[in-house]
Amino acid sequence: MRNFIPRRKQGGMVLPVALFIMLIVTLLAVSTMQTSTIDLKIAQNRQARIQTERAVERGIERVIDQVTSFTDRANFGGGTGIQNYTISNWTVTVERPYCISSTPAQGYSVAAPLIPEYNVFAFEACATDTVTGARVVMQQGVRMLMLSGNCSLLPSDPIDPCA
Repeated sequence: MRNFIPRRKQGGMVLPVALFIMLIVTLLAVSTMQTSTIDLKIAQNRQARIQTERAVERGIERVIDQVTSFTDRANFGGGTGIQNYTISNWTVTVERPYCISSTPAQGYSVAAPLIPEYNVFAFEACATDTVTGARVVMQQGVRMLMLSGNCSLLPSDPIDPCA
């Protein structure tokens, strides 16, 4: 009977301690959910950027695949110097390639009328994803073995396709 504590002397600490523990657990859960949401948005943005980069690369490959892109300057993009391609959700804009250097190929006679040359062309392309707004600008260079005179057809006059 000595160990019996009367009811009026109990302090009631269980309820405040339990509420404090519940508060801490709730704050940790909310923090974890916010972090997960932010991580998901970062991953989605990264994915959109990668897909937009791939669309720009496909547009650049279309320009490289067309020999007239390097030989018929006046008609590139209908005379505008800019070619647009629609690839899924993207409109890819590519400027005409412009020649930045030319080097004669080795092993040919100087007396030959058309000595092949290694021509280096550069151009810029950009795309914006219509769904996410992701925008990518890429610069590309290509070295091609061509007959002489093609580099002089394309003077260095870049156009900004992303303006």
